[in-house]
Amino acid sequence: MDKIFANTMIYFREKAHLTQSELAIRTGIAQSQISKLEEGTHWPNRRTISRFCNTLGISGNEFFLHMGLEVIAIALKSIIWLDD
Repeated sequence: MDKIFANTMIYFREKAHLTQSELAIRTGIAQSQISKLEEGTHWPNRRTISRFCNTLGISGNEFFLHMGLEVIAIALKSIIWLDD
């Protein structure tokens, strides 16, 4: 699940055309922390998720909906693979 969270963070950061450093400055979250989140090695607390979403102008619902779509995509790929 951490990798799905990481992919979602990367998706929204890149959609906003921001580097990790730029996101760090705008959120007040250390760039090293953002890097760890995007590597999927750490799970953020609610405050970090809120700061990330607020900075990028997205809702928490939108963020977690995208995560859910990632899970569904992975499941569908598995089903297709199993049918072969």
